[in-house]
Amino acid sequence: MKKLAARDFEDLLQCTIPAFEGLLPDEHNAQLMKLLYRLGEWHALAKLRMHTDLTLRDLSSCTVVVGTLMREFRDKTCSQFQVVGLPSEQQARSQRQAQIDAQWHSVDPSQPIQRKDTSRKARTLNLFTYKFHAMADYVPTIRWFGTIDSYSTQLGKTRAIPSNVAYDTAHVHQVGFGEGTGPEDLDIPLDVHHSMSNRRDHPVHLTPFLLQQHSDPAKKNFDSRLKDHLLGRLKEIPFDGDYEFTAEEQRDVIIAKEKIYAAKTL
Repeated sequence: MKKLAARDFEDLLQCTIPAFEGLLPDEHNAQLMKLLYRLGEWHALAKLRMHTDLTLRDLSSCTVVVGTLMREFRDKTCSQFQVVGLPSEQQARSQRQAQIDAQWHSVDPSQPIQRKDTSRKARTLNLFTYKFHAMADYVPTIRWFGTIDSYSTQLGKTRAIPSNVAYDTAHVHQVGFGEGTGPEDLDIPLDVHHSMSNRRDHPVHLTPFLLQQHSDPAKKNFDSRLKDHLLGRLKEIPFDGDYEFTAEEQRDVIIAKEKIYAAKTL
């Protein structure tokens, strides 16, 4: 969580509701969920690449709502919890204080060295910041200068790829095609629904794949469903939503080297 750019906070905001849901007691949880939802709504409105009088009016009213919810969250929720800094923050503060004391003591040996403060500093939600204050300026700024993507630094930063990385990427693209898998094989007619790649440069080992995050619903009965699908395709049975074969029939399917292959393009 150090040295985050604005786009990192954007990514955090987009997935923060399921991460925070249920962490606080019910009355505070409802307040937090409402605040996070409104912050996401405000962010979506602020980053629109085309605005009308209606969207700007919505953004203005949403700004008022967010400000009200933030103050309520500070006064009603944050005040009910005692929040302190991390142990690493306290350790860093103690080290800085020790360095300052050592410098003063070297200049004036008679200067007593202060006792280290081992307590962690209390933290409160500070709304007296420029970023929070500037939220009210978005609507007039957009009216004067246009949508924020016109003057945001985000696009330029994402395009700033180091030259060595760009060269390596281009070099891989030039030599990465194997026999029968070059760009000419991607010339697929538009009426073809999909085309499976023959590339084998991204193997996925089935056993480790199934053991990792085994609670993922997408991996439930994955091996069985995969063999059902392969059997149905091999036997050219019309697909009606699902295939079902017996365990004995599934044993006829042997996946070579227990590997499947990921493809970026279908």
